[in-house]
Amino acid sequence: MVRIPHVDEAMLEAEYWIKHQGLTDQRLFTDEDRKRWHDQWSREVPTCVDLSTFPEQLTNHQIASWIADDDHFSDVYYDLNNQPLEPTFWRKVRENCNKPEIGVTICAYAFTICRTAMRTLPTVVSAFKEGQAPRFDRLQETAIHMFEPVIILHRSRDGLFAYVQAQNYRGWVQNAHLARTDRDTFSRHLKETSWVYVIGTNVEAVSSDRSVPIEYAGRLPLIATQSENLLVALPGQAQDGTYVAGQGRLERGAGVSVGALPCTRPNILRQAFRLLGEPYGWGDEYGLHDCSSFVMDVYRTIGLNLPRNAGEQEYLPGAGVAKTVYLRAWTASERYAALSHCQPGDLIYMPGHTMIYLGEIGDRRYVIHDFSGYAQLTEDGTLHAVSVLQVGVSPLELYLMSGATYLEALTTTLSFHTTVARS
Repeated sequence: MVRIPHVDEAMLEAEYWIKHQGLTDQRLFTDEDRKRWHDQWSREVPTCVDLSTFPEQLTNHQIASWIADDDHFSDVYYDLNNQPLEPTFWRKVRENCNKPEIGVTICAYAFTICRTAMRTLPTVVSAFKEGQAPRFDRLQETAIHMFEPVIILHRSRDGLFAYVQAQNYRGWVQNAHLARTDRDTFSRHLKETSWVYVIGTNVEAVSSDRSVPIEYAGRLPLIATQSENLLVALPGQAQDGTYVAGQGRLERGAGVSVGALPCTRPNILRQAFRLLGEPYGWGDEYGLHDCSSFVMDVYRTIGLNLPRNAGEQEYLPGAGVAKTVYLRAWTASERYAALSHCQPGDLIYMPGHTMIYLGEIGDRRYVIHDFSGYAQLTEDGTLHAVSVLQVGVSPLELYLMSGATYLEALTTTLSFHTTVARS
């Protein structure tokens, strides 16, 4: 763990904040609220879709325009050895997009058979800004959990990648990580109501011949409840790439939950602290999280499906989604006053970054977040960059390299609650 100023050992436990803030197990929202929000977000947030009502066919013009919109690479980028990626590389990758022309495409359906990377373009080659390798691969968009339903929109020229639509993102994934299925099986999966959520780390499902690691915030259909185990469905893949239903056992314990956890503030904090100290992973590279996927997965364990990126999260609509928008001209005292309405577990945003609020200790306000670092003010008045690159606790009074504090950079706070939710 990186040592952060004004953070002592006691602050690195969720129970410290739960006790200090006097948090209760009052539920923040009802199942009806959750469904209403999900429905509204699928209609009004561009990156979120309702897969059950997604069109069965699309014009090739629409698919080609989505692929073109994703391709924003004009600067010089570098490979893992910090060597420039040549124009021939970009030409071949763009040709591999195999952009469709006239006509329509009939959508196909699949499940992910493992946690899989979603790429901006159909290649496993990484692209970094100069000197940033091996972190911050700019071709890495996000990662999709195991047994997630995706709609196949298009395939790469080499046949190794599929361009897919997931519930809250769109991009290229490796064909080898997809098990194709029919629309009826796909639809039944979407209607599944009995789920086992993975709420811890280092969880494995044991099948007849192997152990399958299930990542934090993954979820699997529940088949049966046994005395010491939970029998769950696992996605398998036949030799021809089609879906085969499998089964596995998850040991009952702290790492799994039948159904999402109750949507309470203590549970949000406990889930956030499960990932304390995890290294930062841009776009979920190397099986890790970045700031917005950290928040997304924490909230997924309480049953709320947020958009993938901070920008879409920050502007979520919905009755019961309470917001405070911070004006740039506000003074520090005005910002402190606005934060007094923020509760532990609420989300806080600044340009390009999101955090989970913890509370106030003395005259400092604290958050837990997956962050790259902060700036340290030296005796001569200059700022020195301090790298963190992990999930950690910090006060909002830390400096950024811009010279502002995190507090001074805040743009929005976000809270999900309704007055009718019952404990």
